[in-house]
Amino acid sequence: MQVQARALGDPTRFAIFSFIAERDGLVDVAGLVDELGITHNAIRHHLAKLEDAHLVVHSTEEDRAVAGRPRLQYRVHPAAVGAWGTRCGFETLALLLIDMLKSGESPRAVGRQSGLRLRLGGQPSSEPLRDLLAQLEVDGLDPMIDSCFTRTDIVMRRCAYESAAIAAPDIVCEAHLGRIQGMVEAFGGFDVDGLVVRDPRAGGCILQCRVQDGVNASGHAAAKGLTPEAKGRKSHQE
Repeated sequence: MQVQARALGDPTRFAIFSFIAERDGLVDVAGLVDELGITHNAIRHHLAKLEDAHLVVHSTEEDRAVAGRPRLQYRVHPAAVGAWGTRCGFETLALLLIDMLKSGESPRAVGRQSGLRLRLGGQPSSEPLRDLLAQLEVDGLDPMIDSCFTRTDIVMRRCAYESAAIAAPDIVCEAHLGRIQGMVEAFGGFDVDGLVVRDPRAGGCILQCRVQDGVNASGHAAAKGLTPEAKGRKSHQE
């Protein structure tokens, strides 16, 4: 906590962190330069400090339309979610409910639009499985992979909206499924078959996915470095 406080003591770093946190998704260096009006090198320097403090994490995105190095894109580190003014799970749920009241759309439709907003620059991710798992972790769901050939199930070992899901599963679980479907569309590489809903108090809801052609190998490669449980389960399958 002290390391994070020192990192955020710099006004520029705090502004960078706040901008990333407010976006509810991925931010690249170019977006930060446009927002803050400082150089690329200065932005990268501050981002490195924020990463060292476990305030942000990055992934790469291969822009297939543009030659050159893959872009780095940043999101709030899971360890910082709910701290330093970042949005917690129930705030995300509250915003979804407000959108439903304002728009009159179904919970799943509103949730899907929320997930789609996580896309960076209209481009799918080059590592969709890793980025999907990272976002699910940021959402507080403690995800674990269960992969077999072209099928990839993601077990969410924690319900981020436990009390609300118990009270109104037809609203909360539908909105949550829509948000995850939007994430999958935003990152690319997978199709969602459904969500197996478990008792929110125990967790363990299962997102049933199918890997699209050409994504299987890179998706599994990205999965290897995520969690000990994921590694163990994958090794057992092989």
